[in-house]
Amino acid sequence: TPPRNLSASVQIGLTTYIHWVGALPVKLIYFAAEKHDESKSMLTWATASELDNDHFEIERSTDAQSWHKIGEVKGHGTTSTQENYSYIDMKPTSGINYYRLRQVDVDGKFEYTNITEVQFDNASSASIIMAVYPNPLAQSAAINIALSNSSDNINNISVTNTVGQVVLNQTVSDMQSTSLSGLNLPEGVYFITAHTTNNKTLTARLVVQ
Repeated sequence: TPPRNLSASVQIGLTTYIHWVGALPVKLIYFAAEKHDESKSMLTWATASELDNDHFEIERSTDAQSWHKIGEVKGHGTTSTQENYSYIDMKPTSGINYYRLRQVDVDGKFEYTNITEVQFDNASSASIIMAVYPNPLAQSAAINIALSNSSDNINNISVTNTVGQVVLNQTVSDMQSTSLSGLNLPEGVYFITAHTTNNKTLTARLVVQ
């Protein structure tokens, strides 16, 4: 099914609000995620109107690439009034939890929201620090990625946009730091994921402007 999601997003603290533009079967006002009781993730969203909206599927990822359905919330079918929704992830993982919604129509057509995130501290994984700089990044500039506080090395780098598309996947020599040039990424938010020789996965947010 061709994507229908034309949107813009703005981040306030750890909460990302997504505002949809254009004529969509479901007009989403916002989608937000934040900590709840320090051990759960609270997801909230609202629609301005809905047309044949069957349900929302809540998906979670630890690397913004591989997604798993963790829940489902019934839609309101067809309505022209604002509808408010919420879902609590009772068992988020340690580290960064990425979330998105998969909105499904009664005829099976679907679309995704952009990605938002909630982070939970994890002492064991926090021992490895990945720096991504400069950040924000100019479109023509090179991006530097470096590990510290560890003897682990990077062997693969991937770059994912906010709708989950991998825009770069590159194998690198086993090194603690590397530089990527010539990306010329459009303005926006991206996720840099480094895979290491010790099978660790580290992800950082990158803003291109």
